[in-house]
Amino acid sequence: MIGFETSVTLMMIEEDTKRMVFSLRFLFIPLRIITRNSSNEVNMLYNDKPIVLRMLITSLLV
Repeated sequence: MIGFETSVTLMMIEEDTKRMVFSLRFLFIPLRIITRNSSNEVNMLYNDKPIVLRMLITSLLV
């Protein structure tokens, strides 16, 4: 019974994660549009940030 409860909890966490990723992607849609419109400004924005953050943003955009 404990194993069943654990798997249900994991499923709930997975659903929350999916929802979070979806909302993050939704937030990044405007950034994609901006990237298409003015890549120079976005490049400047990227260069101000650490490489780790740049990689994170890039992975979310894919």
